[in-house]
Amino acid sequence: MPRLAAQLNHMFATVPRPSGRELWTNEDAAAAMTEAGVAISAVYLSQLRTGKRDNPSARHLAAIARLFAVPVEYFFDAGNSRPIPQIASTTAAIPPRMVKIVVQVSWAPFGTASNMGKSRFLAPLGMTNPIQE
Repeated sequence: MPRLAAQLNHMFATVPRPSGRELWTNEDAAAAMTEAGVAISAVYLSQLRTGKRDNPSARHLAAIARLFAVPVEYFFDAGNSRPIPQIASTTAAIPPRMVKIVVQVSWAPFGTASNMGKSRFLAPLGMTNPIQE
């Protein structure tokens, strides 16, 4: 995976933590993934980010994708002209109250049927379901 280090460094530099204020560190990311059930160390993340290691297991890659709210395919598609994490970092700059209003209006007609789409969009903002919040 020749682009993995650059992709990881881009996400770590642009995608905020769920609080929306701070970026992920290797330590915080490792702790979050381990807490979610996928044991990974900060040292291993550092090795992936520096290119020392470039072949993570499918389980580790999936955990990283979940953490940054991107599909696993993101790491394999060389044709990505606009990285998905860039979208997440852009939405993180929007005040949370405005995001709630936009999401309420946009998703209200769909009820709970679109919760999977909502969670992927809202995860970087630290929200789950603003319609109920």
